[in-house]
Amino acid sequence: ASAPHDGVVCDNSANLRRLAVWDVQPRAFFDFKVLEVYSTRNATRVSDVAWKRKEDPSRGWVPVLKTGEHYVMAFQSESDFNSMRLQSELFEESRDHFYVTFSYSAYRDHFNVSANGVHRSESTALPALTSPTGSFYHDRVARTLTILFSNTDPDALVEVLARPCPESGCVAPPQGDREGFLRLWSNETMWPNNVVPQAGEVVGIPYEWRVLLDVNETSVLQQLTLEGELIFDAQTPKAQLHAQRILVTTGALLAGSESAPFESDAEIVLHGASTSNSLLVDNSVDAGNKVLGVFGPVHLYGEPRDGRAVLRAPAAVGATRIEVPEAVEWREGDRIVIASTDFAYDHAEERTVTEVFGNGTFAFAEPLAYYHHGHESAPVPDTRAEVLLLTRNIRIRTDDVHPEHACQVLVGEFEDAPFLYSGSLRLSNVEVAGCGQADSHYHALRFEGLSGAATSVVDSSAVHGSRTTAVGITDSVNVTLSNSAVVGSVLSTVRVAHSTGVVLHNNVALGTAARPITNAAQLDAFASFEVCASDAAGCDAVRVTD
Repeated sequence: ASAPHDGVVCDNSANLRRLAVWDVQPRAFFDFKVLEVYSTRNATRVSDVAWKRKEDPSRGWVPVLKTGEHYVMAFQSESDFNSMRLQSELFEESRDHFYVTFSYSAYRDHFNVSANGVHRSESTALPALTSPTGSFYHDRVARTLTILFSNTDPDALVEVLARPCPESGCVAPPQGDREGFLRLWSNETMWPNNVVPQAGEVVGIPYEWRVLLDVNETSVLQQLTLEGELIFDAQTPKAQLHAQRILVTTGALLAGSESAPFESDAEIVLHGASTSNSLLVDNSVDAGNKVLGVFGPVHLYGEPRDGRAVLRAPAAVGATRIEVPEAVEWREGDRIVIASTDFAYDHAEERTVTEVFGNGTFAFAEPLAYYHHGHESAPVPDTRAEVLLLTRNIRIRTDDVHPEHACQVLVGEFEDAPFLYSGSLRLSNVEVAGCGQADSHYHALRFEGLSGAATSVVDSSAVHGSRTTAVGITDSVNVTLSNSAVVGSVLSTVRVAHSTGVVLHNNVALGTAARPITNAAQLDAFASFEVCASDAAGCDAVRVTD
């Protein structure tokens, strides 16, 4: 055949059986994807299997496999599966079988695998051919899961559940009392071996400690766990906290307060590639990697800034300055974005302020590529371009080594009786830059499973450069997003699902794009604010206001 994977001719000694693979979760990032099938016999790609919406079973794939072989299957998705179901056709002969291997990148402590509801024990090597369907081998070094389909329970329904933590959990309960004084991060004598934390180390702040981050820059830690408090020092001109993973449980991560905002510069820089280890929290939590995991208080209060203005004069193609109301106080080096005033979302333009004239006029080096409407007084309706400030003095951002793999902030909750670890994120005048991992549910700001035991508020902040939905609020209570700018996201800007007590007030969303889908049958119905779009019920008390 002229095209690859067109087919193969078999003699009558070959037995072919269909394998259904479906209900792969998180579904939003596997639906519509192609399932690639490889043979381990000669390491060749033997077929590409299209996703089917309405077949039985629905929303899945049905590859045809030759028995007696070992196959590797890969989804064209950057997400790892959390769970899935598989079922083979009946085998006719006792020798009939095949192995199927799936790989993953995020750490998995173990897999729970069952066949027709009967738990299968993990094998120490590839299961023998006489083992029943659903027998499996978990290779933790290669990060693969191999499942046997055999003539023993041949048509059993196999269900797979990935578990990142041991059944006993990943997080220890709190102990002791908080100290009444502040320790200094720079003080070598308080750390093990009298050495401040070094690159690649796993570092914990004990429950009793309250630590002042008084250094300009930490080493890139593998993980920082806060059972105690870590406070950015207002006397340090610019402090950078570097880590692959940060976990806040019984402790807190703090900068400034509502009554005394933080006036120095502070950065939380999250590091790592797509293959970096995931944050282990609890089996109920899919944390992912390159993450700030908020299961306690993270309260960051930046310097109040003028976050929004409108053009008081038109900005023509080729212009290198704009005019906004005189009261606006922006600075050289500030990053701004000028909204599109035509029908193309991608005509919004980001610029860096290079000169301030003091009368509401700001200059930049790169000329504008598009016209942006402005006027001294507000027309009805007001069609003037809004100009948004992206820069803040507190920022959470992705690293410069692997910018292609974005960071994320997860605000979640889990219970380890009698303790409830509930995240509380309070961001005021904070910049979240380059977070939100492509084609995944790892949003820039991700609120999941919050019972309302704590409240989260994001106000007067800027979230920009997400490669997926920027703000996701799922199965949560009491989350507020207000007076904020969300710029440059994919699929949707803010997504609310199965949540109550959510307030979206006076926010601006710009530059929401469709996903780059390889399957031409997929059409993204993207929107800036996707609020309870799939909820027939159970999405109450959600308010969206100007």
